[in-house]
Parts: sequence; structure tokens; C-alpha cells
Amino acid sequence: MPIAWVTLLIIESFNWQITESNNNAKNLQVIYPDISENELMKDMKTISLSLGVECRYCHVVIKEGTVDTAPMYDAASDEKQTKLIARDMMRMTNSINTNYLAPIVGDKKSRLITCVTCHMGHITPVSHIDSLFIH
Repeated sequence: MPIAWVTLLIIESFNWQITESNNNAKNLQVIYPDISENELMKDMKTISLSLGVECRYCHVVIKEGTVDTAPMYDAASDEKQTKLIARDMMRMTNSINTNYLAPIVGDKKSRLITCVTCHMGHITPVSHIDSLFIH
């Protein structure tokens, strides 16, 4: 992943409390149900890039895509364990930001953590500098 993308993802914090307009999403348990569709898609893309995965990593494919069409997903399904883990990780991230970092950094949202803070484009969190070079 280019360093510019990593930098962009590090400084961009998730905002799961946007109230612009409702969307048709179902089963949103961590991301707030009144998030706009555009913001939801932006957050999903950010999570995908942060972990170096595609939508199908967490979401059940109900129809494969073709050259001209994108795949279709059952985004509401909780069938995949990876989605359940992602929810727990979002809760953990929210907790760290709210309970530990926000009191320190105040309104500087660029200082809050996101998925990329630990994952850096990898499915599992990067726990040692040497693992940055192993794919």
C-alpha cells in the first residue's frame, strides 16, 4: 500500500455518529443506523483498505460480479465470523478513543486510532516491525 494511502488512513478517524440522512442498511450494531449511505460506504472502504481485504471478507456474497457488474452482498447477514470480530474490534476502537484518547487529544480527531493504526493493511494487527515486510 502506498505510504500516501497509509498516511491518509491514519489521519482519518471514523465518524459513526453522522446524522445526515437515513439509508437502507439493516443490522447496524456499531455503526449508527442513521449514518448516510455515502458515509457508510466511505467507512466500509476505509476498513477494507486498512485490513487489505475486500467486502467478501466480512460480507456474504449472494451474487458474483461480472466484468460489467459488481458482486452483490447480504450485508445484514451475521454468518461470517470475520464480521463479528470486526464489530468487536470497532467497539474496542471506540472504547479506546472515547475513554483513553479523547480526554488527552480533545477535538484533534486526527490523533484518534482507527483500524489502520494496528492493521496497516494486514488482516492481523502488526505486532512487530519485521511483520511490516511479510505478506
